[in-house]
Amino acid sequence: MTQRGRTGPLSVIQGTGPLTKVEAPADLSPEQAIVWRQVIGSKPTEWFDEGNIRLLFAYCKHAVEFERISTAITNFDPAWLAEDEGLKRYEKLAKLQSLHTSQILALSRSMRLAQQSQYDTQKASVANRKTAKARPWETPDED
Repeated sequence: MTQRGRTGPLSVIQGTGPLTKVEAPADLSPEQAIVWRQVIGSKPTEWFDEGNIRLLFAYCKHAVEFERISTAITNFDPAWLAEDEGLKRYEKLAKLQSLHTSQILALSRSMRLAQQSQYDTQKASVANRKTAKARPWETPDED
């Protein structure tokens, strides 16, 4: 009997629950595989599961494209902006960079990769107590 469900680059991930070891899919480029290993290595083993592994796949692709576009913008000669063709090319690169930035940010939030999205209730309550200011109606009465 054949296995049901999707087949493809991510079909090697099976089972339920946290993944103990997640190898980079074969159809990631070498640069994308490096990003994959960096992200996987930066989190505990139980961080990724089948629900967010496809997000990581997309994240790696966007991260590498962002780097390529950033390099193209860095190497862009400002003298080219004097011509319409150069300006159009620069605008296109800037739009692509913005698109990939938005996608990376959204995927990072979804997988809780960004520091901002890592919320620890105990640490938050301690920090709130330290920085909380007394409200006017909560100040002690001075008689």
